[in-house]
Amino acid sequence: MSTPKPVPVLTDLSEVEDHVVAAALRGVAVVCGDLDVDELAASEDPRHLVRAELIRELLLGRRGDLDPRGVRVTGARVVGSLGLDHVKAGAGLSLVRCAFTEPITANDARLPHLVLSGSLVPRLEAWGLRTESNLHLDGVITRGNTASALINMPDAHVGGGADLSRANITNSGGTAVEMSGLHTDNNLVMRGATIAGTGHLGAIRLLSAQIGDEAILDDATVTNAAGPALCADFLRTGGSLVLRKAVLHSGDSALRLPGAVIKGRLLCAGLTVTGSTGASLVLSGAQVDQPLSLPVTAICPHPDRPRCDATGLLHLDGFAFTDLGSADWRQWLHLVRWHTPAYRPQPYQQLAAVERAAGHENNAREILMAQQDDLRRRNPEALGGPAARLAHRLWGWLGGYGYRTRNTALALVTALFLVGALGFWAGHWVTGPGHHAVERANGSGTPCSTLEQIGVGIDRGLPLAPAGVRSKCDLDTTTTAGQWFTAAIWLLQACVWVLATLAIAGYTGLIRKPA
Repeated sequence: MSTPKPVPVLTDLSEVEDHVVAAALRGVAVVCGDLDVDELAASEDPRHLVRAELIRELLLGRRGDLDPRGVRVTGARVVGSLGLDHVKAGAGLSLVRCAFTEPITANDARLPHLVLSGSLVPRLEAWGLRTESNLHLDGVITRGNTASALINMPDAHVGGGADLSRANITNSGGTAVEMSGLHTDNNLVMRGATIAGTGHLGAIRLLSAQIGDEAILDDATVTNAAGPALCADFLRTGGSLVLRKAVLHSGDSALRLPGAVIKGRLLCAGLTVTGSTGASLVLSGAQVDQPLSLPVTAICPHPDRPRCDATGLLHLDGFAFTDLGSADWRQWLHLVRWHTPAYRPQPYQQLAAVERAAGHENNAREILMAQQDDLRRRNPEALGGPAARLAHRLWGWLGGYGYRTRNTALALVTALFLVGALGFWAGHWVTGPGHHAVERANGSGTPCSTLEQIGVGIDRGLPLAPAGVRSKCDLDTTTTAGQWFTAAIWLLQACVWVLATLAIAGYTGLIRKPA
C-alpha cells in the first residue's frame, strides 16, 4: 500500500505566490521588487508578500518535484516564521535581498544550498545544518537584543564555503555569530563584515571550528565592549587565517586562538586592536605552520623603546611558529619581554629557535640573554636568595649568561693586566734603603728588571701554568708593603680563576641554561 503524498496546507495563493510556485517547478527566479530591505520590511504591497509556509511546502515537495536549481526569490517580504527544522530537501533555497518578519529556524536541516544574500533576517537558528554546497550569508543584516546568538549555527557542516562578506550583524544582548564546531570544506569568508556582540562569550565564536581552506576576515570590524571580539579556541584551518586591515575592539581579549592549528599563514598586516583594557591577543598553544605576519604595533605603538608601559598583552606560552616572515625579531622580543602577562621561558625559546633556524645565531643569543634578564626581573624567586640573584646579575654582565663570552675574555685580560701592573708597582715601591716590595730571590739587592716585575705579578696571578719568574724575583712578604701587594694579587687571582672558568664554560656551552 503506497503512502499518500502530502497535500499543501495553503490553498489561497496570491498572484505573486503562484509565480513563485511555477518558477520553482521550472527552475527560474522570481523578482518581486527592487526596494531596499528596510523599505521592504514595512511594505504591505501584495506584489512583495510571500508566506514562509509556502516556501516550506515547496522544499517538502508538497507542490510537486522542484527543479534542481531550487526555490529562487529576490526582493520579497517573507511573512511568518520560516521553519525548516529537520527538513531534507532535494532542491536548494535562494532568498536574495528579502526581508523576513520572523526568525528562520533550520535546525538539523539538509539542503543542497542556502542563500540569504543581502537579506534582512531577525535571527537564524540552524543547529547542525548541513548543506551540500555553499552557504551564502553575504550582506545579510541582522539586528537584535537576545541572549542567544543572532546567527546561531553550532556544529553546522557546509559542503562548500561559508560566506558572510559585508554582513552587518549587531546583537546588544549577547554573541552575534555562533559557529562553534562549524565544518566547512572550503573557505570561511567574513571580508568587510561589521559584527558587534556583547558579553564574555565573544562577538564571534569559532571554537573548535574546522575550516577546509582559509578563514578570511579582511577589512572586518568586530566589536565587543564587554568581552572578546573573536573567540577561535582550537580552530583548525587547512589554509591561512587572514585578518588584514581588520579592526578588533574588545573589553577583554580581542583575539583568542589558544590551541589553534593554522596550516597556512597567520596574516594580520594592518590589523588594529583596541579596547578598554588594552590590546590583547591570546595565542597560547597555537601553531602556525607557515610564515607569521602579525604587526607588532597592534599590541604596542612603540615597539622600539627599550622599556615600555603600554597596556597591550600578548599570551604566547606554547605558541609555535616556523617563520616570522617580514617581522622584526627585535620588536617581537619587545613584545615577549614587556607585553606578556608573566615570565615564561617558552616564548623566548621559540623565538630563538626561529632565528637560529634562519641562520641568525647572534640574534638567538640576544634573545636568550634577554630571557635571563626577564627571569631576574619578573621571577626573581626562581633564582634563590639575594646572593644568588647578585651572582646571576654578575654572570649576565661578565659572560652574557654563557651566550656572550667576549665580555668574560675581556675581563680576564683586564685582570691579568692588573696583576702585572701590581707587580710593576711593587717593583718600584721602596721598602727601605735599596729595597723594594719585589726583591731578587738570591738577596743580592740588585733591582729586578721591569719585565721581571711584571712577570712576578702575572706569575702570582695565574691560577695555572706559572711563568717561572719567581725563582729569580718575588714579593718580599716580610715587609708590610709586600704583604699588602700579596693580598691584592690573591684577590685578583680569585677573580682570574672565576673568569677563566666562565670563559671555558661559555665556549663549551656548559652553562647555557634555557629556563
